[in-house]
Amino acid sequence: MFVRNQEMYHFNNSMKRKEIWIEGNTIDTTSNYVSDIWDSSLNFNAKAQFNSDEYFSFPVIIDVFLEKEHSSEIYTEMLKEASRLLKCYSFLERELVLEEVRKKYYKRLPSRTSSIYLCDSNQIEYWKEKLTNQNGTPDLFRVEVTGKIFKSSVDLLPKNGESFLTMVEQAKKYWEADLNNIDDKTSEYLLSGKIKILEKCKI
Repeated sequence: MFVRNQEMYHFNNSMKRKEIWIEGNTIDTTSNYVSDIWDSSLNFNAKAQFNSDEYFSFPVIIDVFLEKEHSSEIYTEMLKEASRLLKCYSFLERELVLEEVRKKYYKRLPSRTSSIYLCDSNQIEYWKEKLTNQNGTPDLFRVEVTGKIFKSSVDLLPKNGESFLTMVEQAKKYWEADLNNIDDKTSEYLLSGKIKILEKCKI
């Protein structure tokens, strides 16, 4: 669907992009733009640092540590790091599956790799809660958008822990976006086009 000068909202939780999220600026996602989600996926690596000044592949670290016993504190720290890396791997796998399915079956739809994510006013509280983390609450902006827009829901995203083939089928449902039985507060919009930043909102 194409929209012109439509007011919507965007949560920015990227520290790297603070300088472009300024009232009055215009961002064009059709010109080499990389989405925050895809940027975090591209920069993910499975290296960690334990009892060393160097970073090593986490599987290598596990193999070394299994050669002898360690304190429970060390094992707890390793489990925490393993949990973080598994979440990152699952996130990367999900995004790769979604993009491959889009390119194969739904190539006319905006890509998650190069879109800005938007929401309506009735979805602000949901996304505020979902995106708030240890770094705090993300900034909320009221924006004016023009371009190709796609609406789906986080409830339709592929689920972590499923087989690759199952995730492919779930990804199709995300792109087909049948929202009849989905709570609208969980909706998300992908925009391929231009976004004018109108104001930073107080939340």
